[in-house]
Amino acid sequence: MRMANRIASIIIFLFGLLVFIGAQKLDYILKGIPGPGFLPRWVALLIMILALVPFIKSFTKHEVEGEQPFKFAEFKNAGIIIGSAVAVMLLTKFIGLSLAIGLMAGVIAKFTGPTSWKKVIAITVVTPVAAFVLFDIILSVPLPTGIFGF
Repeated sequence: MRMANRIASIIIFLFGLLVFIGAQKLDYILKGIPGPGFLPRWVALLIMILALVPFIKSFTKHEVEGEQPFKFAEFKNAGIIIGSAVAVMLLTKFIGLSLAIGLMAGVIAKFTGPTSWKKVIAITVVTPVAAFVLFDIILSVPLPTGIFGF
């Protein structure tokens, strides 16, 4: 399990680094307010920091008796989350960031645990609405839009 934590942490850290580097192309401040590069930089930085926690812990934990070597099935949730995040990056251009993160939240909710379809639909609808209200209305930070205009 310790090796699985290390590998997953490295993959997530590299993903955060990729997003952070990509966010450098976007304006951090635009017309005196946070620009489109503001959120991706901070989220990517947070992802990289949080990815280091299990990585460091994997070296400090003592070997537990009877601990079995990792299996690829243990990567299921990490794969779903990373795959969803990659899908967000690919879909944002076409459907906009709000809808893309809504779909990501719904996919993660459905496939990482026993969640009813009612909850999945609620999460899928509430997440983009909350993102729009928080960033576009409250913070006046425009999120990338897609073919639907939001």
